[in-house]
Amino acid sequence: MNERKPITRTKTFSFDMWPVWESNPIPRIQQVVSDSDWFLAVVFSAIQLERFGYYAILDFFESLKPEEKEALADILEPLSLTEIASSLQKIKIVSHEEFSAIMAINDERNKFVHRRKIPRFARTEAKTKYLPLVKDAMAILRNRLKAEEKRLP
Repeated sequence: MNERKPITRTKTFSFDMWPVWESNPIPRIQQVVSDSDWFLAVVFSAIQLERFGYYAILDFFESLKPEEKEALADILEPLSLTEIASSLQKIKIVSHEEFSAIMAINDERNKFVHRRKIPRFARTEAKTKYLPLVKDAMAILRNRLKAEEKRLP
C-alpha cells in the first residue's frame, strides 16, 4: 500500500503575511518580490488590483446619490477580478494593455490558489515569469488606481 508523504513548505505560512487592508500595498509587494516569494507577490498583487479596482469603479460613479451608491456597492461586491478589470477598461480607467496585464496576473493567481500541480521553477525561471507580471500590477496600482495616495476603508 502506498502511503502519501506529507507536503512540507520551507516557509511557514501566516496570515500576518497578508496585509490585505493596507492603504498603500506597493511597499509590501516590493518586499515579497525582493524575498523572491512569488506566491505572495502574485496573489497579493491580484488581491490589491481587485480591491483598488473596486474602489476606482465606485469613485467613477461619485455623482450618484448616497442611496444609489449603496446599491452600486451591493452590485459590485460579488464581482471577481476579471469583472472588475473589464469594468475598469469599459470606463477607461485602464487601457487594453493594462487589462491584459491584470488578466495575466489573475491567471497566475488562479494557478497558485486553485490548482494542485503548480510548476516548480528554479529561482531565475520564476523571476523571469513572475517579476514582469508583478511589476505591471504595481504600475497599474500606482499610476491608474492611485494606490499610494488613496486611503481606503
